[in-house]
Amino acid sequence: MKYFIARLAEKSWRKPLATNRFQKQTEGEFLIMPANPPADFNDIEENNYIGFPSVFPMLFTNQECSKIIDLSKNLETHQAPVGPSGTKNIDLSTRNSNIKWLGLASDTQWIYQRIQGAYTQANINYKFDLLGCSFFQVTEYPVGGKYDWHEDVGDKLISKRKLSLSVQLSDPNDYDGGDLEFLNPLPYKSDFRQQGSVIIFPSFLAHRVTAVTRGARWSLIAWVFGPPFR
Repeated sequence: MKYFIARLAEKSWRKPLATNRFQKQTEGEFLIMPANPPADFNDIEENNYIGFPSVFPMLFTNQECSKIIDLSKNLETHQAPVGPSGTKNIDLSTRNSNIKWLGLASDTQWIYQRIQGAYTQANINYKFDLLGCSFFQVTEYPVGGKYDWHEDVGDKLISKRKLSLSVQLSDPNDYDGGDLEFLNPLPYKSDFRQQGSVIIFPSFLAHRVTAVTRGARWSLIAWVFGPPFR
């Protein structure tokens, strides 16, 4: 029988197993698990999209982007937090932005419908199991605003995120800096700055927003949830 070795990240996980399908090494550092790979890895379906964002250029008009910003103007503003799900830690050196929550209502339903169509289309390539979308977060990055490298997944509720999406609400001429960036070099990066464009990507992709040096950048953020990967 063939085996592969999986290292345990936490010592608390190293406890006796109630099945003889696994063996535990004497020093307690590893579990040895039987591997049952397919006869030919070429039989596994490839997904050449999973490591890259999808872009829907100018899915919203300039007027619609301005309307979304106006809809958020009277909503309660919060300083964006960092850390595990449910915490309210503020660290301006890591994340500096103002956020508002735009719920589903009669005057916002059209936005939700447009976004649902976009992530449904994008998921034809990603092929994730999806259940639904979060409320929308409208984010303002003022001068000095940024969000350092991070992923959109974590513990508790945010462990259920499958897709992340960002709508570029600002006119790119109204601010400098504030670029949405990914670790992979992308030939279509300039599309991210087009007003009304929607960028959709797997929530586990590392990304950042660089510091705004002039003006303010507005965006609409949402996450699409689903069951655990399997």
